[in-house]
Amino acid sequence: MIAEKRSVAFAIAQALGGVRQGDGYVSARGALISWAQGHLVELSDPEEYSDMPWSAHKWTMDSLPIDPKSWRWRLSGAKVATYPRTDSKYITHDDVDGLKELLQPKYALGFLDQKPVEAIHDLYSAGGFDPIRCVADDKVQGHTAILPTRRLTYDVFQHDLTDMEREVIAVILTRMWSACATDRVHDTVKVEAVLDERHADGSMERVPLSASSDVTVEAGWTAIEGTSRTDDAEKKPVNRIPDSLGKGPLPQSGAPSLTEGVSAPPKPFTEATLLSAMEHASRFVADSDLKAALDDDTSHSGGIGTPATRAGILESLVKSGYLQRKGKQLRSTPAGRMLVGVAIDELKDVKLTAQWEQSLADIEQGKGDETVFLNEIRTACAAMPGRVMEMTRRDNLQQLVRQAGERESFGPCPRCGKPVVKTGSVWQCSSNKSVKDDAGAWKLSEGCGYKIFAEKFGKKLTDSMVRRTLEGKRPKVSGLKSKAGKTFDARLVPDRQYGIGLSFDDLNRKKK
Repeated sequence: MIAEKRSVAFAIAQALGGVRQGDGYVSARGALISWAQGHLVELSDPEEYSDMPWSAHKWTMDSLPIDPKSWRWRLSGAKVATYPRTDSKYITHDDVDGLKELLQPKYALGFLDQKPVEAIHDLYSAGGFDPIRCVADDKVQGHTAILPTRRLTYDVFQHDLTDMEREVIAVILTRMWSACATDRVHDTVKVEAVLDERHADGSMERVPLSASSDVTVEAGWTAIEGTSRTDDAEKKPVNRIPDSLGKGPLPQSGAPSLTEGVSAPPKPFTEATLLSAMEHASRFVADSDLKAALDDDTSHSGGIGTPATRAGILESLVKSGYLQRKGKQLRSTPAGRMLVGVAIDELKDVKLTAQWEQSLADIEQGKGDETVFLNEIRTACAAMPGRVMEMTRRDNLQQLVRQAGERESFGPCPRCGKPVVKTGSVWQCSSNKSVKDDAGAWKLSEGCGYKIFAEKFGKKLTDSMVRRTLEGKRPKVSGLKSKAGKTFDARLVPDRQYGIGLSFDDLNRKKK
């Protein structure tokens, strides 16, 4: 028998009884149970149910809910990394031999930049790597920490992966080497002082002050991971406490100043803070029993979703146009606000997730009925389309629908002056309309035809780049590539013919 992951294999073995652990497998009453490093199969997409009414790409409200009587599966594709959607930071003793194979210089040279490779070579020569540092069987509840698989070779890395996939693998390898390396040894100094402040009325107030410094003695793992990051942190001034500083009074160097401020509103979610809120969703539940059910991770992952699905939920919302990224922040779109507007109240309350988790726990403990629970969900899902249609007739939701239909403008079209909007990965004039010809190709039927494609001069354009360009701000972009493959810097400017053009004027002009 092959289980999805190690924890599932052991759960099956414990249910059978008479568990004996082997090398990469467990035995129980004559059964041999091993495990994969991720899903061997996954649920088929709705489109693959060709005999069902909701298999068409354009589904209707009448075809909902999607509730197959018999679920279908498909094989997962081969991967160059172990199961990626996990929050585990450790491996088990069963994974040590595989990690030892990965801790070879061949998994650094050609995969990582020169500085991390040099740091890895120096530490490797000094015996500075130990895979046991990453082992904690009791902290691996599901999947282990992410590691490369044996399918990852230099040829696969260079020729079979996209640029983005190579960047991800480089991050995985960098963290693998860093996690197994020696500690960073550093000296820290903290100074505490008290400022005697005299007020106008003659009274005295003691104001506590503190400062600290941190000086590296042996870089250890930071020699690898520190060199792979941007140098933004190094540009900040380093606080150093003088060795000559000792106890005793100090002369006042200047007059103290008082700064008055106001409390800022809560910051918009970033991907990291929203994932954390999903993981710790119980903080939004008042009922103590439901809060406990949501936090209970003995048989499920606490919070909304799992480490395997949370990031996928957010990515799906972005791809569907309900969320958009603005810098590091995640912001709702008009379509997203419309979705929240038409959703019935229960679906917008994390209490529903808590109630379901409590019901599942009751079923697991023999206090609930699985059939009753599933039928309740089926009945609720079947009633939802009708409830949603009733809600869409409200005036405030009609306004949300109109707003959702209005696309965000990135600036005026250089050809006709109408707003430039984004459709898929292309920015184009809102006047454009296209139809398919007899050969199935899209042809412009209306509009001025102005378009900006996703990549120009070997560089992927961002919403910010396009917006600033069309606003006439001439953003400076580095890492552009010529036809000869040479990199260069330039400013982006609107171009009536090619969408976006280049300017080499004022390249060294500083922002005001």
